[in-house]
Amino acid sequence: LFQFLSELFAMADDDEELRRAIALSLGQIPGQAPGQADGRAPAAEDEGLFEDAELRQSMLSMVSGEVWLWLLANTTPELRGTTTDSSSKGEMLAVVERALRNQGMTLGQRDLWASPEALATNPTPSTAPLPARAAVGPAAQKAGNDRFDRWDYPQGAAKRRRVDADASPSGMTSIGMSPVPPADAQAMFERMFGSSATNDDYSRWEDQAFTFSDVPLCRFGLVQRSGGPCGVLAPVGGFMLRFLLFSGRPPAEFPFPAGFPSDDEREASLVDALCYIMYRATSASRYAVVFASTGGNPSAPAMYQRAFNTIGEVQQFYASHFEQLLRQPTSVMSFVYSVLSTRGLGVAQQEMDEADALLVGRFGHCQQELLNLMLIGRATSNVCDGSQYAGGNPETGLLVSGVPDDARVEVGYISQLEANRYLTVGSRYKFPEFPLWVVGSATHYTLLFCLSPEAAKLSPAKELQQKADAAFNKHAIDTEGGMATPDKLRDMMRDLAVSYPQLNDAAVDEARTAIAQDQILLSTDFRMWVAQKLLPDGEPPQAQTTTLFLLDGQSPPGPSVTKVVVEACNVDTNMGMPDQNEFQATIQTRWVGHIVTSTPL
Repeated sequence: LFQFLSELFAMADDDEELRRAIALSLGQIPGQAPGQADGRAPAAEDEGLFEDAELRQSMLSMVSGEVWLWLLANTTPELRGTTTDSSSKGEMLAVVERALRNQGMTLGQRDLWASPEALATNPTPSTAPLPARAAVGPAAQKAGNDRFDRWDYPQGAAKRRRVDADASPSGMTSIGMSPVPPADAQAMFERMFGSSATNDDYSRWEDQAFTFSDVPLCRFGLVQRSGGPCGVLAPVGGFMLRFLLFSGRPPAEFPFPAGFPSDDEREASLVDALCYIMYRATSASRYAVVFASTGGNPSAPAMYQRAFNTIGEVQQFYASHFEQLLRQPTSVMSFVYSVLSTRGLGVAQQEMDEADALLVGRFGHCQQELLNLMLIGRATSNVCDGSQYAGGNPETGLLVSGVPDDARVEVGYISQLEANRYLTVGSRYKFPEFPLWVVGSATHYTLLFCLSPEAAKLSPAKELQQKADAAFNKHAIDTEGGMATPDKLRDMMRDLAVSYPQLNDAAVDEARTAIAQDQILLSTDFRMWVAQKLLPDGEPPQAQTTTLFLLDGQSPPGPSVTKVVVEACNVDTNMGMPDQNEFQATIQTRWVGHIVTSTPL
């Protein structure tokens, strides 16, 4: 790889020739050799370089086209004239390594070639050391006029809207949508369902529209017709409630007043929720609305698309064609394609722990990648905070990605799998900005909500514990066993001092005397000392009882709402409670040390 890079940059006379050489090496421009610009015959050394099939195949297998374009745009001054001597090889490889990890590489290859100006927006890599796995995402910035605001839905629009919308191919073209190239449609289908999806798995999605509940108690909810799409409907419903309950003047109690939300309010909240999910899925001002037709060959779907430069235009488009785009059998599936296309297939694949991961699994069930894409706009594969090594041990070499540090979590997530001790959901999902959580079971997703914003907040003691644990684990020799060497105590305290300045040098000396006299420093001792130092009076009073409500949109038997009450107690709920069911155990992964009771309404 090093030899190829150095010779490629050395042989090119100018940037355009270098661009063409890279394009040819990736199969982008057929029938022309490097150096054959403006009729000039290729040099002998150029022919030899590209006749080396083993070297070419090695290059193609190691990196993708985005990296070469990124290198061209950002690192030409560092690489031009580089030789293969030992003094420059390390520098060259460092440049390549930074390129592989930099966010700029995740822009789609096709987008970069189609839009050369996007090259100029990619950031130059920092010379500072990078983490083992950097967060990935589009590097472009949103335009100044591309800002998300609540949609000003005209009063009475829901009643005036036509219900005989035309979702046929001619109907799609009549509203400015054009056919998606078959190869792109096939790629999106296979990323969602895979090449071996059954008709049953596909049909669960092909017959799911965005349908509001007619049950008075659940007017704010979406109805799920069959198993599978709940992993999209629950997050969308969460963002609908985010706008209905926590913008303006929300109802003070549940059940909500009769007629709330109105038809206009729930349609506006649906449009806002869908567009907000799309808005968060990209940092560029580039959105794609995709619609998939029904019938035909599922493995070769017919899709239509339309591109927009601001999210306001997307809101206007969805609101103006509500029946055509959102009330059709394939509307939910089409929205997933829209988010995936807006995010970019290449970007989503880079975020997944496994390159061949699918968004939909067996029986049409949503995979974690799809749920994360809906909740935080990233197609990561796990629910931990940031990226972590499996088992907390770097020696495993298995780095898994969950909720990135820069992800804004407004709707959270808790999982029955944590109650069953298969995984641990990170605090970012457990403590979102709003008291809204998607609840995952082995086969279904539902939506948990509370009317009090306080229910989502992290207590001071819990926040301190999490930061202390993070500081300890960063320098531990055994994170699972909670052990570190005493010489790392100063580093731990320095990390904590970012949030708690009172942990100065004197505090470090005090801690060393108290807990670091032996050869091993234990996490329990460190956590207890920090708590006594920073919260000497103990935990401030917290609410003893919290009332929540669980919406299940599955029909049949629902939709339905269950009242959930969590009450603080002195019993260790981690040891299990008599007559406790899996749902109650799941709630206790978030409300530790609480008794959970549930009552259908």
